[in-house]
Amino acid sequence: MKSINGGFELQDIVPHSGTHRPIAMISRDPTVQSIVRAMQILDTLRDHRELSVTELSRIMGLPKSTTHRLLATLESSGYVRQDEMSERYSLGVKVLGLANSLLNQLDVRSYALPLMRQLMQETRETVHLGVLVDSEVMCIESIISPRPNAIASMVGKFTHAHVSSMGKVILANLSDSDVDAFLRRRGLPLLTKRTIVCEEAFREELASVREQRFAVNNEEEEIGIRCVASVIRDHTDQPVAAISVAAPAPRLEGTALTKVAMHLRSRAVEISRGLGAS
Repeated sequence: MKSINGGFELQDIVPHSGTHRPIAMISRDPTVQSIVRAMQILDTLRDHRELSVTELSRIMGLPKSTTHRLLATLESSGYVRQDEMSERYSLGVKVLGLANSLLNQLDVRSYALPLMRQLMQETRETVHLGVLVDSEVMCIESIISPRPNAIASMVGKFTHAHVSSMGKVILANLSDSDVDAFLRRRGLPLLTKRTIVCEEAFREELASVREQRFAVNNEEEEIGIRCVASVIRDHTDQPVAAISVAAPAPRLEGTALTKVAMHLRSRAVEISRGLGAS
């Protein structure tokens, strides 16, 4: 797994002989095929939280016996767990351990935390930190506002990048070819009546984000919630993360949104400088 412009891609699995085989031939190796299927199970459980063997086999298009065998292997290793009462499967604690190991390696988190707390005090709203993982944004840290009806922690949650303020501000700072690849992979699925689903309109949105240096999720993921985000850059000046302020929509509009965006941009610059950005 490697990081590209703040995101992560699964690399081709190759034999130890060092000779690269075409992707089409990998599926002929039952050992590698099992690894790929096991990883697909983990991805599916990530998206659905809890599933039965029957549901998993149907979603993945695999025989029930094959699915059960893969689940048994993953369970014995601690990567999935089965509820004794419902007999349904979910991600196990081993996955959490891997996630925590990854988070501990992300320097951006340690630089961002003090300034996230400061930003929460300045705005009195919940602050999130996220990174682009493939075509989604993963929240890796949250500082929760003490205000009534504050937005809850999103740590560990994955969100479609095109409806996330953090996703949009990261995408706006990638190359046109990276944005093209993103659109080919995932498109712009409709989540609410405010979701941007037209490619031309989405590209115009990204151009606006680049100009104003912040992005807004205008109830595009969930009606009633508005978020504003700014990009974080590393020592190579590449976008590696984003920081956002999230609140009930009526508390983030007009002059209030403008004021929050000013605080947000300032803190994002400070975090970026801590990572060595120019």
